[in-house]
Amino acid sequence: PYEVPHNASWEAIRQAILTAVPDPLRRYNAECPSDLETIVAKALAKCPTDRYQSVADLHRVIATALAWVERVKLEQAVRTPPASYDSPKNARERAPFFVLRLLVETSDFTGRERELRELERLIFEAPSHNIVGIWGGPGVGKSALACYFAREYSARFPDGVVGLNARDKDAKSLALEFAHAIGEPVDRVGEFDSRAIMQSRFAQRRALLILDNAEKPDVRELIPGGDCTVLVTTLDQELLNYLQPSRRAQAQIELKPFNPDESRAFLENLVSPQVIEKEEDAVRQLIDFVGSLPLALRIAGSLVLNQVIHSAFPFSYLVEKLR
Repeated sequence: PYEVPHNASWEAIRQAILTAVPDPLRRYNAECPSDLETIVAKALAKCPTDRYQSVADLHRVIATALAWVERVKLEQAVRTPPASYDSPKNARERAPFFVLRLLVETSDFTGRERELRELERLIFEAPSHNIVGIWGGPGVGKSALACYFAREYSARFPDGVVGLNARDKDAKSLALEFAHAIGEPVDRVGEFDSRAIMQSRFAQRRALLILDNAEKPDVRELIPGGDCTVLVTTLDQELLNYLQPSRRAQAQIELKPFNPDESRAFLENLVSPQVIEKEEDAVRQLIDFVGSLPLALRIAGSLVLNQVIHSAFPFSYLVEKLR
């Protein structure tokens, strides 16, 4: 998967493995599921802490992805009308899609019951909102919450779900990526502006679009209107205020670090309930050390778990080494 000349030296190949980012799987197989592409990208990440920290983690993610594939197949079968009912145009419009191009782990998603209920209320209950925002500091789990919601509630969006990472991207490139994700790419890049691309493909659909890590005000051009729901995650509450000038905080959720019970439950899912129960003091130290941030808990907990598995040192000793 690395671009090196066919006659490259062993040193060049070694450097490519160590430093070069592999091409996405879809370059070699356009039909590769997005979840598989995400799993492989995370497994091959250059930074060790960005990879799966154990075989058990990788197994959980693969099992979740396979279960999701079967669920989508079942939902497609249930939604597919008799052959005599649909014209080709209607068949295209009715086919659901599910594309999450986000490197987010949700197999051990924990807590956030209040926020999930609030998302459900804002999106599905009257008066419903077609723009909903999740904002908060780095590492609090905004992307994980959005992805988990998308998976759990996908059946409520009969035309599908698309989630893209908006970081460092302008509206035009994102609009083109959204169009490509549902198999309706723009033939000529200069033909439409961002707003026209999104409206022509999504305004008549009941779909969920996720703009993760939004940074720039021009993402406002990506809101198609109609029955489509746009879920935005961002560090910047002012960006959400700009996207929702008439409603402001009515359709926003501020995500904060875990409370102590959520932090403990997260570590139980990540490590094991037995280990956590035996190491109460060490668990409290670890939670205090990382400030109950879900991302930091995942990284530190995974490092400790990996060493617990491969060494004779107790959990408490390894937590102390992290300090």
